[in-house]
Amino acid sequence: MRIIIRCFLSTTLVALVSGTGIAQETEQSTRYTDNGTTETRTVTKFGKGTLTETLQVKGGTAKLMTGPDAGYAFSALPGAKRVTMRDLARMKDIPKTGLFIIDADYIPTSLTQQLKREGYRLTDKGELTDRKGEPITLFVRPETFQLTPETIGPPSDIFKSPAPPSKTDEQQPYGKQGLFSPHPGLPEPGIWAKIKNLAKRINLNPVSEAQAASPFPWSCYSWSWQWKYRGGFCRDYRAWTNAYAWGPGPGGSCNSPKPHTNIQYVRAYARAAGDTDDEYCYNCDQEHAFADYDIGCFWPAHGNGSGYHFIHMVDGGLSVVRSAGWTH
Repeated sequence: MRIIIRCFLSTTLVALVSGTGIAQETEQSTRYTDNGTTETRTVTKFGKGTLTETLQVKGGTAKLMTGPDAGYAFSALPGAKRVTMRDLARMKDIPKTGLFIIDADYIPTSLTQQLKREGYRLTDKGELTDRKGEPITLFVRPETFQLTPETIGPPSDIFKSPAPPSKTDEQQPYGKQGLFSPHPGLPEPGIWAKIKNLAKRINLNPVSEAQAASPFPWSCYSWSWQWKYRGGFCRDYRAWTNAYAWGPGPGGSCNSPKPHTNIQYVRAYARAAGDTDDEYCYNCDQEHAFADYDIGCFWPAHGNGSGYHFIHMVDGGLSVVRSAGWTH
């Protein structure tokens, strides 16, 4: 069916990053389509770098939460540092160690669990090491949204998950959907991935209700895109994409502590340079994807790079897609 744009709004803001001479230009546009999807696109340019973010919501609304309405206070994780995209733009060199929370005034609920799971240790002085005791640098860009579903409507088609854009970060049209590859526009996976994907389809339990989340209603979702940098003689990046479904927190907010809840479909996609990872699950509360960029040895600087982070979450008639593509 042909999509008709009902309304289109666009704003542009240009500023100078203080003390750097780096121009920051931000452009945001919002469109409403006849299939009930609201899409917001934000493009921020920092010198030679660009960050492109999109949010698509169908079957309800998603409100960005901040501060205590989104997670823990920074006192919950001593040693973590707050930075902005402007701060990153003026960094001539990546710090040798540290945990940096980008453009957020809270600690994500899942971050402390992640650090423990990965074997990372953060000191009160801000030094971050891996399970081998080697210094690493981790940048985390978290977001938390409170969801308000519309009245009961038809369930979303979880097999029409949008294809991640190409390296130019432009949305691609849907491709053919194979039996083993439920994501249109993506290549057929290898044999072991085919077996895994087929098993997921066999175990899928279709649900017709507008909301099928359990054991709690799907009230909030959070996601984060992360970059881990390992310095030293041989260097590498690791790019993460994390997606979480939550039940209501205290007072019905997205504050912590809030419980995990299972929804019908969660997908996470990550790309760093030429490496990609695409993970998804049914009737689950979270999904994770990561991609590695091996910079190599002997190089005098970390060089330029690009990446893409993407999530798609569905429960009943409510569907959200959030993405961020970056170059520097």
